[in-house]
Order: sequence, then C-alpha cells, then structure tokens
Amino acid sequence: MNICLHSGPSQSRISDGFWSSLGQVSVIFLLPFFFVLDPSLILQGEIEEILRAISSTALGVFLIGSAFQGYMVGIGWLWPARRGGYSLGGYSLSSYFLRTAIIISGVLLGLPWWQTKLLGLAIAAVILLPAFLIARRQRARRTALQDQFKK
Repeated sequence: MNICLHSGPSQSRISDGFWSSLGQVSVIFLLPFFFVLDPSLILQGEIEEILRAISSTALGVFLIGSAFQGYMVGIGWLWPARRGGYSLGGYSLSSYFLRTAIIISGVLLGLPWWQTKLLGLAIAAVILLPAFLIARRQRARRTALQDQFKK
C-alpha cells in the first residue's frame, strides 16, 4: 500500500516508489527490536541509563533514516555523483558503501550494549565528520561569493 501511494501521484515507476518507501519504513521496522532488546527505552531502570539509551537510539534512528534517504541535515546530499562521473541513481558508487556503513552505525547505536554503541559512534564520526567539515567549508565559500556579488 505504501509503495502504491508513493508511486501513484508522481506517475513514476513502481521501483522508484519502492525505494522511497523502503527508506521511510526501514526505521519503523527496526525500532521494535530496539525496544525489545533494551528495557531502558520503555523507561525501566535508572535515569542515567534511560537518558543514555534514548539519546543513542534517537541518534541511531536519525542516522538510519538519513542514510536511506541520502540527505542529512547539516551536510546536505550524501555524496552525490560529480558531473561527468559514473553514477547509479544520481549518487557515486562509493556513496552506497558509505551510506551502508552509516546504516550499520545507526543499528549499532540502537543496540543496548555500550561496546556496540561506542563502535557505532566511532563509525559515524569517522564517516560524517569529514563530510560535515567539507559541507561547512562549501557553505562558507558560497556565502562569501554571495556577499562579494552584493557589493
């Protein structure tokens, strides 16, 4: 049903609707497993443990959803293909490997064990920190050019 709703109004192919739908429901599929594995998410335990579980799982859900959609707040599009370069669906081939690693880090952040949370956080930091710094530098360069043309 969700696939038909996504592909119907835009008159696009059913496969486009399938991939769009998959990106939106992937987190909904994983979230119940996080709740079953970690009782802190249903507010059982000490307050520090509950806050740690909720914050790390929320970050994991954000990472999973962003990686499936290919867009992250603060960064923008996740590694789109360069002009004239080989691409698959508008993204560079390395983008799919990096986005898969972000999905894995999001799943690791949602699991209840602190070792997996640290590993997930480390993977996300190694991949996303350079992307965030590059995006910030590009935004600064763009605003400098806009200010230059305003004068």
